[in-house]
Amino acid sequence: MRIVVTITVALLLVVMSLPLILVSVARLSRAQTPHAAISTSAPPDQVPEVGRPPEQPSGRERITSRMRTVRDLVRQQFGVPHGVGCFRENDRIPGGGRGEHHLGRACDFMLSKGGARPSAGQQARGDAIAAWLQANAHRLGISYIIWKQRIWSPGRAREGWRPMSDRGGVTENHFDHVHVTVD
Repeated sequence: MRIVVTITVALLLVVMSLPLILVSVARLSRAQTPHAAISTSAPPDQVPEVGRPPEQPSGRERITSRMRTVRDLVRQQFGVPHGVGCFRENDRIPGGGRGEHHLGRACDFMLSKGGARPSAGQQARGDAIAAWLQANAHRLGISYIIWKQRIWSPGRAREGWRPMSDRGGVTENHFDHVHVTVD
């Protein structure tokens, strides 16, 4: 009888402690996630969380608030002297559908002008932008990144950068800009 009572009391203590354990684990995991790596002055409530459904574009720029946040953070962090292209009315994908630019969920961070190949310094800036986006992908809600005819996505991060087929030119193959799409 005494063993049964001891086991019952022990189980009760574990069950009663479970909510506290779960809260502690959640706090610990939040402290170790990539959002701690974001170096920005943006208040945390302006950086959208991952796992939300895709947003609708808004404002005169016709991009989502998540895309606007990513665009602004990249501009702050790296500067983009050759511009950022986001919404495009005529953005189409093979098969006739609308592309992510038309949906307000994609931006291109231009590293050179007029379809020219970027210099070594410009490529280094592109590498830094792409690496920063990768490091902060989960926190920022990034769906995928395209750079130098390669694609990377958080869902397939273990595969690293995957090659893409030749689309024809410097711009089409993303050698002169880093493309990012958000959820």
